[in-house]
Amino acid sequence: MQISLPPQIVVKAAQFVTKAISVFRGLRRLLAAFWLTFSLLLNALQSA
Repeated sequence: MQISLPPQIVVKAAQFVTKAISVFRGLRRLLAAFWLTFSLLLNALQSA
């Protein structure tokens, strides 16, 4: 069963996927930075 898609849809889907991946990576980086700051603050509070 072969499904032929218009090239426009394929290009749009590819663009959407790449954008989603970049957004996900940015969120993950933000989360990692937030967690690092949080753990550093926690350590500073505990040692005080």
